[in-house]
Amino acid sequence: MGASALQVYGSETATRIELPVRGVAWVLRWAAVVTVLSYSAIVLAAFSYHVSAEHALHQATKIGLREAALPWATSESVETVIRQQLSARHPGLRAASLQLTAGGRRLHGPLRFNEGERLAVSLSVATADFVPRWLTLLTGESVVVVRGERRLGAR
Repeated sequence: MGASALQVYGSETATRIELPVRGVAWVLRWAAVVTVLSYSAIVLAAFSYHVSAEHALHQATKIGLREAALPWATSESVETVIRQQLSARHPGLRAASLQLTAGGRRLHGPLRFNEGERLAVSLSVATADFVPRWLTLLTGESVVVVRGERRLGAR
């Protein structure tokens, strides 16, 4: 094995048993391995929270765009539908900021736009709203932004 060994002798039978001795280098090597594996697990957990939040925001954006295409839609009804979708699936994502635009201008009240115009719904949420606090402390904060667009026809 190449490593030094502790030799133990029995009293009556004179059997020789070699037990491996772990040195400082071995302990440091395994400490480094455990550190790298732990950090990898933390990064993987943060990534999974990010992907989950992005998926939920994307689904809410699609539902908001469908609502906005209805003839009676208002910016408030679109926001309500999106918030209901988010709170039903991910309660932590209720704090998402929402922006509804058509042709580069923000929309408020009843939705009025020209045929063929692109309607866009943008949702953004900070990681502190959906990632556990201990994980945010270890990986830092960021923002997840999802934007959905749809070309609208005549209503």
